[in-house]
Amino acid sequence: MAIQITRDRKGARVIDGEILLSRLLKEPGPTDTLFDALAASISCICKGQRVGVLGFGAGGFVAPLRALECDCRLEGVDLWAEGETLFRELSGNWTGRIEFTCAEAVSWLRRRRGLFDLILEDLSEPHPEFGACKPWASIDELPRLIEKKLRPAGAAVFNLLPWPGASWAAVLAKVAGPWPEARIVEFDDYENRLLLVSRRLESAAVLSRTIRGSLKELGSSLHNRLRMRNLKSV
Repeated sequence: MAIQITRDRKGARVIDGEILLSRLLKEPGPTDTLFDALAASISCICKGQRVGVLGFGAGGFVAPLRALECDCRLEGVDLWAEGETLFRELSGNWTGRIEFTCAEAVSWLRRRRGLFDLILEDLSEPHPEFGACKPWASIDELPRLIEKKLRPAGAAVFNLLPWPGASWAAVLAKVAGPWPEARIVEFDDYENRLLLVSRRLESAAVLSRTIRGSLKELGSSLHNRLRMRNLKSV
């Protein structure tokens, strides 16, 4: 990976080409990036303490998550061990309970014992045209595996990117397939779409207000830069 790390007084930015892989902060707080929306989504829909993170990267979502006073235990996996090393270097004792494993995400999750309250799927890989895209496993294999690894009230958050040659409708339908409830978060200034899924979720209107409220409390500019809609609802 041709990764550049740019340090500043607040922490560091991790960039691959034109893609921001992570925004690291030395203290809990907003990043004013997509990582704030990931953190707010987790804090609003997670109903327990055990959170799995597929694609930990450099832990860009942790600072806003802890600023929202979400003290869940994070169990992360990534093939890029240097990202977690950088995260530990820049972060203080505020990071809370985090366990990291350098491994391939699908095999790691398959071997993991017990069930999770929430799983964040944030995997990506380089792509010559798009800069980055999802691994095919994120669309094909992982949704079914993640559903099996969640507690009955568990939820998942997918950070999705366009898939070459496929429509957004097809990608969203395939990833959301195992769940009866699904909400989509879209942004004016990001091509990413967040997919929130569970056996039971609040309506898009209610959940949107909740997540926006969390982002406003966090002090993140994303509170007025997102919109949510229903994809599936029972």
